[in-house]
Amino acid sequence: MATGAWQRTGPDTGVLGADDLSLYGSMSEEELVHMAIEQSLIVDTSHGSHKQTSNDSTTYSVQNNPSSSPVYDSNRMMAHTCAGESPSHGSTSPIRRGFMQWRSIRRQLLQQQHEMPGPLSLAIMEDDSAQLSQLLAKDVDLTIHSAIGMLPVHEAAFLGKPNCLKVMLQVHPSCMNSLTKHHDTPLSLATTQEQVECMKILLEAGASPNLRGSRNETPLYKACENNNNGAMQLLLKFGADVNVCGNHGHTPLFEAISKNNKDMVELLVAAGAKIEVRNNFGLTPMFLAAACGRLDILKYLHALGTDVDTEAKDGATALYEACKNEHEDIVEFLLSIGANANKANNKVLMPLHIASSKGNEDIVCMLLPKTSNVRVKRSGISPLHFATEHGHHDIMEMLINHGYCVNAELSIERSHLYEDRRSTPLYFAVANGDLEAAHILLEAGADPERDFLRPLLVAVQMQDISLARLLLTYGASLEPIVPSLPMTFPTPFFFAARGLRMLKLLLDWGTNADTCFHCDFGAAPHPVVPNKRRRDWLMNDRPHPLQFCEFLSSSELEPWSGPIIAVLLDYIGNVRLCSRLKEHLDSFEEWAPIRETADNPRPLAHICRLMIRRVIGRRNLRRVTRLPVPKRLQHYILYKTDME
Repeated sequence: MATGAWQRTGPDTGVLGADDLSLYGSMSEEELVHMAIEQSLIVDTSHGSHKQTSNDSTTYSVQNNPSSSPVYDSNRMMAHTCAGESPSHGSTSPIRRGFMQWRSIRRQLLQQQHEMPGPLSLAIMEDDSAQLSQLLAKDVDLTIHSAIGMLPVHEAAFLGKPNCLKVMLQVHPSCMNSLTKHHDTPLSLATTQEQVECMKILLEAGASPNLRGSRNETPLYKACENNNNGAMQLLLKFGADVNVCGNHGHTPLFEAISKNNKDMVELLVAAGAKIEVRNNFGLTPMFLAAACGRLDILKYLHALGTDVDTEAKDGATALYEACKNEHEDIVEFLLSIGANANKANNKVLMPLHIASSKGNEDIVCMLLPKTSNVRVKRSGISPLHFATEHGHHDIMEMLINHGYCVNAELSIERSHLYEDRRSTPLYFAVANGDLEAAHILLEAGADPERDFLRPLLVAVQMQDISLARLLLTYGASLEPIVPSLPMTFPTPFFFAARGLRMLKLLLDWGTNADTCFHCDFGAAPHPVVPNKRRRDWLMNDRPHPLQFCEFLSSSELEPWSGPIIAVLLDYIGNVRLCSRLKEHLDSFEEWAPIRETADNPRPLAHICRLMIRRVIGRRNLRRVTRLPVPKRLQHYILYKTDME
């Protein structure tokens, strides 16, 4: 079966779930099973190998709320902010786009100087104030924008030409706050390019330090973004407002924290920067420091009295975010100052949940004694689900040893996010094809019979022999029933389909093959089966349970019906084939020996083997090797060759 057939579909995959918990909640159990089976049948069952999805798929991230107000997207926003960037909804971050913009402007200026080397442009490029003065004496107009939308004063500030800049400001002082076509001032351009000398000239001439540029950011914000202490101090000296918000509500303090510049943070706070300000995502400076792993800054902000349990709009606390980003020193400090490890976000998820999904043993060890098992149960999902789905085997063992139940079930709301109604950690392990995780859970007492769709059926459909054998070893039912899919033969055979090795494994363990040859029509003509694909006619309402001969009549399975019947005949005694099965065997000449085997009496040795297996019983077949009988006899009873 394709992995997706057993997983919740839609844009928001993963155990965390989406805002709409009723994605599959309005569907009946029968409709859900039909959906899962129908999707599984779309995939060619000959491709039995299972590939674990990256979830990534199911990565455990908090998704954007479609409401009008912005909601903190922990993954996307922190990926940019902790690198000194603003959150972005596109593939290119704002700071990257800004750098490309400035580089493009510089390239255009150089190209302009090369292609149209006018006297004014040459004077600015060479910073020749004498030549510029001569040009201005000839009434050269400094108020005409160039082809790239800049005035000469912008070019001088951008390229760092202080001599020419002084002359221009003396002649046209009104141009000090003029705007480019991108709405940048000379001061913002000089700050972006870290032209401190030009910044000083502009500020002394009266340029405003609080005018916003093209990205809605003040020069002070740009100075912090560039991690330039000198430029920042200069702007503060001339009265720059430390609390002006740029895009997404970020103040300069946010940028200083993202750059891990404690000196800059202290200067901004001393200048009046608000330490409890929130951006559009609900983040405070302390939250950002914790999320980005800025321990020294975090300690400094805590000393100023900031809230240790500050949270974003999605309810994620600073501790939760530090756990998600695996900042061990931050987690240790936050716990030491009393951070609440039991505070859940809007998804009712706690720090231990996200730490378990990340697989950080040190953080999980710190959180375990601080986390309430009662609060975890109220969340409707166990940390063991997270550790299992992500294959963190050491974390699984830690949680089990700490007392977390291996049979913990998802809440109804969370389970309904999946079309297969999965519930236990064992189901996640099997669906991911994780043999080791399944073994850890089963060894610790996991029950393979708790999920609505049994994990064995998933392993059978995936054609995972090792997983199926493991589940059977630990007591999985050989013939689980799916109430909404009535059939007269064992349900695992339906999912095994053309996997002859899997079919043989089920038969070796004692699955009853006799029922496959029970037919209501017998030798009489059978009703005509519509010439449709299996997934089309199978899902229709049927007047009677599905019979094996009908199952083999689908267009996908009919070419395999001969080998399937041949395998089944090895595990039953004398049998009468119905007219439909005879038609299948007669359709290929090479299947004539199979028909002959079924029509003739079975050998006495074969009948004896079946009787011995029946007396021993299904659950005792694995103990045959302990019997004091020759190995060849043991192998014969177990359908093994001497080499096996």
